[in-house]
Amino acid sequence: MSVQAVLTQEKYLRRVEVTVHTRGEQFLHGIAASNDWEVSINDCIEKIVQQLQKVKGKWQERKRRATSVRTMPPAPAAGAAPRRSPPGGGGRACAASPLPGQADVGGRGRAGRGGRR
Repeated sequence: MSVQAVLTQEKYLRRVEVTVHTRGEQFLHGIAASNDWEVSINDCIEKIVQQLQKVKGKWQERKRRATSVRTMPPAPAAGAAPRRSPPGGGGRACAASPLPGQADVGGRGRAGRGGRR
């Protein structure tokens, strides 16, 4: 993260420009002007804080949508019947239920396409 601040004075006007560079090529920019340095700086920082809260909310929302290994459904019970392919399905029958996290039951990979696994 880096911050650049420009303070300018034109007769009775004090202008503050602040640019904050955050992760992911995100820039937060605030400009404020008044006849007092303290008011100009506070107004500029308030604008940047508002932008930061909006960006932080977007980052958190994106993070909430991601699926974690911890949130995966539990494995089937030990006494459950073994999974078999539907009748006439043409697939191979499984002797036991798959291990947790394994989606490839038929052994062919992605819809029968060749290539790496």
